[in-house]
Amino acid sequence: MHTEYFAWGLKMTVIGMGLVFAMLGLLWVLLTIILMLDKPDEEEEEAPAASASDESDAYESASPPASAGLPADLVSAITVAAIKHRAALQGGSAAIMPTTWPGSQQSNWVVAGRARQTNTWTPRGK
Repeated sequence: MHTEYFAWGLKMTVIGMGLVFAMLGLLWVLLTIILMLDKPDEEEEEAPAASASDESDAYESASPPASAGLPADLVSAITVAAIKHRAALQGGSAAIMPTTWPGSQQSNWVVAGRARQTNTWTPRGK
């Protein structure tokens, strides 16, 4: 009688796990097909190779190069914002950079509850 239950349980386990892995395999195949169909058309454009003298001239020029058709004042504002952000991150400003990773410390609620639980003990005779 126990062997019948064992055989039935084993059969249900194999069927259940088989269905799970079959669905995972089907999902894998569908995602692979979708990724193959969703690839963007690759247009190969080769940029002209810049020589070393061209690079040194670019750093010495007074006006910044145009970036993707954006106005020069917008590029300047983005550059200043990026420099200020990097400076704030390197300085370790408390308003921007937390001193610990999120989740590494317990919440103040938990700490207060533990303090209340452990501070209820008073020595006898005092």
